[in-house]
Amino acid sequence: MEVAIRIFDRQGKLVHQILTKYENSPSSIENTTWNGTNGNGIELNSGIYLYQVVVRSLTSGDKNVENKKMIIIK
Repeated sequence: MEVAIRIFDRQGKLVHQILTKYENSPSSIENTTWNGTNGNGIELNSGIYLYQVVVRSLTSGDKNVENKKMIIIK
């Protein structure tokens, strides 16, 4: 299974992406941490951001996508 977490600013610009590939599907993925920085390691400002989680099966290619909002407060 492949898991992609993409973080976007309010204008829809991709600011960070986390990709993880699991050769053997884990029974559950509990959590992932992110330090609040963009792809260049610069800390993001306080505000509303959007994130997208995409889970794709490596065997069938099926994928599930979920979009949510989050708030960064400093």
